[in-house]
Amino acid sequence: MSEWAHEIASIEVCHFDTREEAIAAEVAAIKSEKPKYNFMHNRPDKRDDDDDDDCVRLIRRIVELRPAYTVIEAARVLDVSDGTVRGLIKSGQMGSVNIGAGAKSTRITGWQLIDYIESIGGK
Repeated sequence: MSEWAHEIASIEVCHFDTREEAIAAEVAAIKSEKPKYNFMHNRPDKRDDDDDDDCVRLIRRIVELRPAYTVIEAARVLDVSDGTVRGLIKSGQMGSVNIGAGAKSTRITGWQLIDYIESIGGK
């Protein structure tokens, strides 16, 4: 669904025994292949010797910006789709609060975003 999907040259699917092994392989592939649209481990200002740097920067952005986010704002912070954030909330993997009635009243607090990041391997 991405605007850049037509630019994909190949896709390789690999199986790993643990999530940690999969994440380590993904980070290594991103660093070596330097994909154009993946910025998490592919930033020119990123120090290669500091793997936790991205997580720390992300947490600082969350805490400094605002105490609560709309689903769309949270998706932008996490660099995922708003549908992904809705799915995380629905599955219970990400906390949320409701302010008023209706789907547009759903908010994610900065602390809920931090809890989610920590649950997927951040510190």
